[in-house]
Amino acid sequence: DIIALPATATLLEAIDRVIAHGYSRLPVYEGTVDNIIGILYAKDLFRAVRSGQTGESVRHFLRPAYFIPESKRVDELLHEMQQKRIHIAIVVDEYGGTAGLVTIEDLLEEIVGEIEDEYDRGKQAVIWVSPDEVIVDGTMTIDDVNDLLGLHLVGEEVDRIGGLVLERLGALPSVGDQVELNGARLSVVATDGRRVRQVRVTRLAAPETQGAAE
Repeated sequence: DIIALPATATLLEAIDRVIAHGYSRLPVYEGTVDNIIGILYAKDLFRAVRSGQTGESVRHFLRPAYFIPESKRVDELLHEMQQKRIHIAIVVDEYGGTAGLVTIEDLLEEIVGEIEDEYDRGKQAVIWVSPDEVIVDGTMTIDDVNDLLGLHLVGEEVDRIGGLVLERLGALPSVGDQVELNGARLSVVATDGRRVRQVRVTRLAAPETQGAAE
């Protein structure tokens, strides 16, 4: 079931729903959930409440909803959402009703693979190629990769290294695809269908060494 708000809800009621479910974006409907009229962003909500507009209806703070058919391909939708910087899309069925919603995080997880429980992280293989290069699972967190090589990689909407590769490529990956950012090269070593299975991470420069040489 979709967690959504009626257009008649006040900002205070919306805050209760956001806190209860932990979502940063909620669809808002008029009448029934089959009539989505916009998306309420938590950051817009909290900004309005801080300015004292607690009794206002959420309809005054909506952003446009993005609608897609159920038949939309995952790779096409991922590229589309990245290009247009859209974080959430409403899925419409053949009758024009609301079938569900999808977030960019959902798409990346579908391609990269199921996100493992934090207690499974110790099982992830790390292959050291050299002191400046490792091959890791696509599901390893960006923070863990940063710790391994002393890097400063950051994802906009993802926290896994495979997701970071996809975020930068903006398309389904192939073995050999590469991206460079923040002093590192990320190369796709292996895939499993649409999923990134392994990534080679190469440190291109050591900031500490550069600073010491100056």
